[in-house]
Amino acid sequence: EVERTTMSLMQAKPDVDKSNTQPSEPDYCRLVRKTCHEWMAGKAASTTGVVANSSNPAQLRLQQQQPDSWHVNVRVNEMAMDGLCDEIELKHKNNPIEWDEEEWHYTGGQYRSGTEAQRKERVAMYILALDAINFCFWPSRDGSTQVNSLEYDTLAVALRKMAEQDDDDGQHDGNEGASSGIGAARTIEEDDALYSNADRQPIGISEGYALSPRSLSTMTVLQMQQKLAEPYLQGFHLPNIQKRCELWNELGSVLLTKFKGSPMRMIRQANGSAPALVNIITSNLPGFQDFAQIDDLQIWFLKRAQIVVGDLNAALQLNLSEMQALSCFADYRVPQILRMQGVLHYSEQLADAVDQEREIAGGSRDEVSIRAATVVAVDKIVEKVNGRRATHEAPITAVEVDWYLWQVGERLNQAGRLAPFHRVRTHFY
Repeated sequence: EVERTTMSLMQAKPDVDKSNTQPSEPDYCRLVRKTCHEWMAGKAASTTGVVANSSNPAQLRLQQQQPDSWHVNVRVNEMAMDGLCDEIELKHKNNPIEWDEEEWHYTGGQYRSGTEAQRKERVAMYILALDAINFCFWPSRDGSTQVNSLEYDTLAVALRKMAEQDDDDGQHDGNEGASSGIGAARTIEEDDALYSNADRQPIGISEGYALSPRSLSTMTVLQMQQKLAEPYLQGFHLPNIQKRCELWNELGSVLLTKFKGSPMRMIRQANGSAPALVNIITSNLPGFQDFAQIDDLQIWFLKRAQIVVGDLNAALQLNLSEMQALSCFADYRVPQILRMQGVLHYSEQLADAVDQEREIAGGSRDEVSIRAATVVAVDKIVEKVNGRRATHEAPITAVEVDWYLWQVGERLNQAGRLAPFHRVRTHFY
């Protein structure tokens, strides 16, 4: 499998400002925008030593004259954005963009076995488990590049059915402490008082919950096949099940060892800040560390680390602050829609590769350019839409634009009206 190398953050330290105001933790949302915009502007070549280290004087002069000539395979066409901006503005005004318009996801609405706090733990665990394996639904079973019939909606519904298994089993989750006022919000210190040690199953997630941290931490490929694929995926092939199982193992183990098995405890450590929660997830879960390394340059995307924060915020009504700090979720569907709308323009060679459904190497300049252009294009759309809105109206965010484009793409895909997407074997999207 062609897949970009995932390095731990100990190996891959992101480029951050070296000033005295530098935060103790890298601002990963800022890094996504900074590195994507610099890549598309051609500034990356002159700021990372890529140009300066050239041993070919003629090539050096060419790159100095045209610093972005090394990735002109994708262009952002702002002139094509007006119609799309009209659609988004109208949708946002008349029928605000919702996260779960299709009602595919687990919300715990039928959960009758415990408290509201326990329901939130279960929903948070569902969202984390879903977004841990929310990537690359191809190739098909025979290994070809043909589109696999499995799509995100099938996976989301399958995990929802797993989560619902013990929704109404008549038993109270957790232990005797579960009835002592834990339905209300708790501080991290109050959490500590409810646990005897780091290995104790957390209040709110019983051992019987199919997506509990303990269950995910010990999941095997065979168990994943038996508990998820066979009963709930309607016969669809789940590609790269080994990697998906590893990511579930990592998620469960990290929650148990670092957050006492409680996803809500991890969320509370962000103190209500969306970018802070992205930082926590990125720093603690290597499987979410989505970036490309080209020469000495890192380009950050963090598709799954950001989308899980957006999903958690919507599903649990967290009202996280600074949601505007998150970029769009650079995957395959959003650039597919933007290209269809004329917002993204591919070079002839890249367009041919995408249209002929040829595989593109993970971490290549082609892939990086498509994803970086997607981030830049959505940011420009957000800027244009907000520029039209009255000052008293809440600004739209890149997350909402992403949701809109993705939902449009899903409907067009189901109607068979979409051109091919770019094909990269990756566990990042």
